[in-house]
Amino acid sequence: MIDAGAEVNLATYWGRHDIMITPLEYAIHTKMVNAVPYLLSRGAIIPPMSEWPTNPKMYKALREQKMKDGFVDVPHLSTFKQMSDSERAAL
Repeated sequence: MIDAGAEVNLATYWGRHDIMITPLEYAIHTKMVNAVPYLLSRGAIIPPMSEWPTNPKMYKALREQKMKDGFVDVPHLSTFKQMSDSERAAL
C-alpha cells in the first residue's frame, strides 16, 4: 500500500482500543516486529520513548533506529525498565 502512495504516518481509527493509531504504532502494539524496520525505512515517525514497549525485540528495533537518527543517549532496555514514568517522559 505504501508503494501505491499510502501515507506511512496517517493515523486511522483502531476500534479495538478506541484510539487513532499509525501503522507503526499498530505494528508495535500487535508485536509485528518484522514490520517495524520496513515502516521505519519508509519514513514512519518513531513514537516518543516514554511510549515504547518493553518487548526486547521491539525495543531493540526502535532503539537502533533512534541511534541511527543521531540520538546517542538511548537507554538499554534494562535501564529503561527501571525508569519511572516521569524519567521516561523526560527522554
